Amino acid sequence: MAQEKTILESIREYLTTCPVFSGSVIHKDYLPDGEGYSVNTAKGEPVYKKYADGKVLKQYWFTVTMKALDTEDASRTVDGIGNCQYLEEWLEKQSQDGSLPEMEGVTPVRIDTVKSGYLDSREAGYVKYLMECRMVYLDNR
Repeated sequence: MAQEKTILESIREYLTTCPVFSGSVIHKDYLPDGEGYSVNTAKGEPVYKKYADGKVLKQYWFTVTMKALDTEDASRTVDGIGNCQYLEEWLEKQSQDGSLPEMEGVTPVRIDTVKSGYLDSREAGYVKYLMECRMVYLDNR
């Protein structure tokens, strides 16, 4: 029997359909040396809402990290923030359209950007942009 994908793996696979990541590898809980992208598990309250009938809407917290060369070229910084903004708008549109990740035993309701993309750090010649998100879902397992 094949092992079911984790929520993070499903989100990573889903994000690869966003044009921002066209042709790029998105790593999971790992950001490589050099330029790259990563989707990472984040801390957060797991319960979104409890209903009287016993159903529970849960939320899965994650971050998207984008790492790029740090240059004196201001347009590169604008590109980094622009990519974050594009991803935020893309996630919002996908949620509105009901185009969400397909997962075994889980019904996604929406994906929210909790904290818009921002410049998180500069180190060793690279800049790191971070975006904090959550997926609200019904766990059918």
